[in-house]
Amino acid sequence: MKRELHTDSVNALLDRLTQEHDLFYYKMLSSPPKVIYESCGKIRFYDSVYEYFQYKEELDPEYVEACLKETHILEGLYNLYLKHENLRVATWDDIEEMLDKEADVMLKKDDKGG
Repeated sequence: MKRELHTDSVNALLDRLTQEHDLFYYKMLSSPPKVIYESCGKIRFYDSVYEYFQYKEELDPEYVEACLKETHILEGLYNLYLKHENLRVATWDDIEEMLDKEADVMLKKDDKGG
């Protein structure tokens, strides 16, 4: 999908995700092979979530808003993923279930004032 068809908030999200994903890959490629091997689950997670945002034609505005509230989007989602053992990233439906959880977490933070 062409980027100019996205809203400003989706473009901002995609830009931040791309920067974070690229930096993550730079750090991974600069790591010793053992570290890369031990990080294969995290690498797969980052790639799966990044791919979802890159290729999903219609992004739910609630997901976009929740993710933009994270300082480091992929890292924040990864920490959420680790915290809840029932979350998966094998399919886009799995990723959307995780994003629903993220939106709930951010809504609760907003209700508490931070």
